[in-house]
Amino acid sequence: MSGDSESPLMAPLERIANSRGRVLGSQLMLVALTYSVVLGGPLFFDDHHFITWNEHVTGFQPAEIYTSSVTEGAGFHSNTYRPNQQFVFAVIHQLFGTTSWPYHVVSLLAHLANGFMLFGLMRALGFAAVGSVLASWLFLLHPVQTQAVSYVSGLAGPMGFAFVLASLHAWLASLSAGDVKKRIAWFVLAMTLAIEALFTKSNMVIVFPLAIVLAAYLVLSGRRDFDRFLVGSVSLLGVVAFGFFVLKLTWLNFADTMGMIEGQNIYTESVWVRLRTFVSTLDRYLELIVWPAALSYTKPRIIYTSLATLHGVIGIAIVTAGLAAVVMAKRWPLYFLAAGWFFAALAPFSGVIPLTSMYLEHWLYAPMGGIALAVAGGFDRVSESKRRWVALALVGVLVLCAIRTSARNQEWADPELFYVADMRVAGYSLQMLNNLAIYQTSIDKDDEAIRTLEFLIANVDGSPEPHDNLARVYLKRGNLTRAREEFSRALEIDPTHRNSLMGLRGVYEQRGQLDEVLKLDKRIRSLDRDAGL
Repeated sequence: MSGDSESPLMAPLERIANSRGRVLGSQLMLVALTYSVVLGGPLFFDDHHFITWNEHVTGFQPAEIYTSSVTEGAGFHSNTYRPNQQFVFAVIHQLFGTTSWPYHVVSLLAHLANGFMLFGLMRALGFAAVGSVLASWLFLLHPVQTQAVSYVSGLAGPMGFAFVLASLHAWLASLSAGDVKKRIAWFVLAMTLAIEALFTKSNMVIVFPLAIVLAAYLVLSGRRDFDRFLVGSVSLLGVVAFGFFVLKLTWLNFADTMGMIEGQNIYTESVWVRLRTFVSTLDRYLELIVWPAALSYTKPRIIYTSLATLHGVIGIAIVTAGLAAVVMAKRWPLYFLAAGWFFAALAPFSGVIPLTSMYLEHWLYAPMGGIALAVAGGFDRVSESKRRWVALALVGVLVLCAIRTSARNQEWADPELFYVADMRVAGYSLQMLNNLAIYQTSIDKDDEAIRTLEFLIANVDGSPEPHDNLARVYLKRGNLTRAREEFSRALEIDPTHRNSLMGLRGVYEQRGQLDEVLKLDKRIRSLDRDAGL
């Protein structure tokens, strides 16, 4: 037995890594330790649009789920299509209603499955067991993954990636199958899983470029010859991905627009502006990976029309490093594999298709697989005498990741903490302050809700919504005078604000002022006629 195997750290790592059962057990323990707190977190934010207010989910309507946008059942217009996610939500709702923990359990199981399949993929590519298990732990514990895993509405990310990884595993099995029937069976399974990935989340078209990267690595590293089945199988995965892309632009295009955003501006009208913006945000992704201290749901929506900024220069350097991986692929196949995976998985968010945000944390969920591959492959290239020190350093990083992930999950488990933490990082916003006040009201913290809304009105925004929300808090407390004042202020800002008209009508009805009720009825009917209702 080598000296490393007898070391206090390497010996237990090898015992874990050399048993798939122990690998899965270790991953389950780490996920439970860092994520279990979110099981007590309620459904909130977009969870209402996707689940509690969504009649396609609550009424268990699979046909509507698979033929409409994700929020159509809640009465909201969008071009987002995640039918497999919504179907899972519908099944859970049939069994547990809006009890939150079953939804969280499904997300955690998907995340755990991805960590285990990544370990299996790294072993299939020939990476050493210890490096592979450490890399899989990094994927599972990295704090940037929390947005995709801890947020119920983010299920499509981990779930879709699970289908992608399963498809790639089946594809690799088809490559190594000696029997023709087994080869065909494995490949049919790979295609089926790829289709399931696409119907879970549209950006899972990455199954095609990831297959290209893996195929190239197998050839470059001498693990596979360049043959017709390799080319043909990858090409067929490409046909599936392209076919879904066409379908999404036609029959599954619910907003009659090319991307996820409606309206025309300098960003939507120019693909070059979108690509410059993508390049200029790459340093933000790097920061989130290297130093994930400032995690937040809200991200700045900055459009870059030029690369002549510090962000642009750093982005160009990152892109250049990625291109170097292609140029040096034959000499450094591992570098090509890791960089190729990262950029291929990030490609759907490059801005070629217009997006509603410039960058988001959960967009890094699948690209983190490339970081894991770099860690596993890099560990293999360290000399035996130094591996214990590298392992020790990685364990130290994992401890830091676990601490940060646990802290972030405390925020995901408590909406009040979540909104405050988000604004501490991203600054005050109308959306977050309004949501914070609504949540405070829902848990009977009316005084805190009033203070939040008064701060919002005084410092952040002049729209009618904060006044309308404040009026409803006073209405809940039976203070009709203050409720009337706030509804009236909302209508001074926007005389067509229907919610405030209805709220004010309710106040007058409670006070017995029927003449005012009739006046408001007339205004409401006029608005409805103008809106074609």
